[in-house]
Amino acid sequence: MIRAWLWVGIGSAVLLAAAGCSGGSTPYPVHGIVYLDGEPAKELAGGTVTFNSPELHKSASGQIQADGSYRLGSTKKDDGAIPGKYQVSVSPPENPSRGERGRATAASTPVSFEEPKDMVSVEKTTNDIPIQLKRKIKAGR
Repeated sequence: MIRAWLWVGIGSAVLLAAAGCSGGSTPYPVHGIVYLDGEPAKELAGGTVTFNSPELHKSASGQIQADGSYRLGSTKKDDGAIPGKYQVSVSPPENPSRGERGRATAASTPVSFEEPKDMVSVEKTTNDIPIQLKRKIKAGR
């Protein structure tokens, strides 16, 4: 009888330890809006937001939508990111958008901006993380 309870105790301890370990690899929702000079970055629609954590050896990414919003995915689309600290990078869309008649639109002109320098934290909750970008100022001649 005592031996049976001992095995139940050991089994419970193993299950609790396993649950604790797997909790650190569960992604939590991450979304937000990319801002360019204080306005939603609509001209970056189709670009990518990437969160990269050298410490965790993890990354998550998501596409910038027409309204400047994004949602991250790490193991599957829109599942979020593992809790931790991340460096953020933003990539503009690869293909310029085309107008009604196939001409490049004003929004398709290349956008040059400074990458965010601060790390962001993903918590064990739903994360709303706005990304603030500033245009690079062209050097005058």
